Amino acid sequence: MAGTVEVVTLMNKLPGVTYQVLVPNEKGLETALCLLAAHPDNPPVDEIAIFTAAIDESSLVNTNATVADPLKRLERVVRVR
Repeated sequence: MAGTVEVVTLMNKLPGVTYQVLVPNEKGLETALCLLAAHPDNPPVDEIAIFTAAIDESSLVNTNATVADPLKRLERVVRVR
C-alpha cells in the first residue's frame, strides 16, 4: 500500500494503543518486515494484519484480482511468520 512507510514513520504513538499495518500481499509483508527491522528498539507498529476483500468487485479495485487470487497469495504471506 503506497505511502504506508511514510505514514507509519511520521505517527506519534500513543501509550496503550495497538498499531497495525495492513498487508494485502507478499510485497506488503516485505515492506512491513523491513520497516520493523529498521526500527528494532522502537517499532512503529505492533501488529501486521493481512486482509482481502469478500467480494470480487472490491478485490478488483484494491488488488486488481478476484477474491480467489489474493487468497492464494495470502497463503504464502501467512506461512512467512
